[in-house]
Amino acid sequence: MSNRRQNIDASKENCYYRNIYQMEKNRMDCEGFKNWLKTEYTYTEATVKDMASRLRRANKMLEFFNDDVYLFRLSQTEDFNNVSPAVKSQIRKAVKLYTTYINEMEKK
Repeated sequence: MSNRRQNIDASKENCYYRNIYQMEKNRMDCEGFKNWLKTEYTYTEATVKDMASRLRRANKMLEFFNDDVYLFRLSQTEDFNNVSPAVKSQIRKAVKLYTTYINEMEKK
């Protein structure tokens, strides 16, 4: 195999592993989030499940990233604008709480 071909193959492999790492890093920790909600807040089991569901729904609309502009960018998506105001509010609250959870976990 030529040297150039080896470099291309190595580059593709590095890109693949970087993508896997990024996917793992961005994977949402719904179970940890639900446990955190149960211990930090006095939410019922049904409310905790609803929060996780709203968070997953937001993630389907726009892949979650821990940044202040996430909610703004989410609000610009067509999917978000097609839901009722009540659901928008619930999604925003779930995202804010998840952001708080992520920030607290990063401090530990």
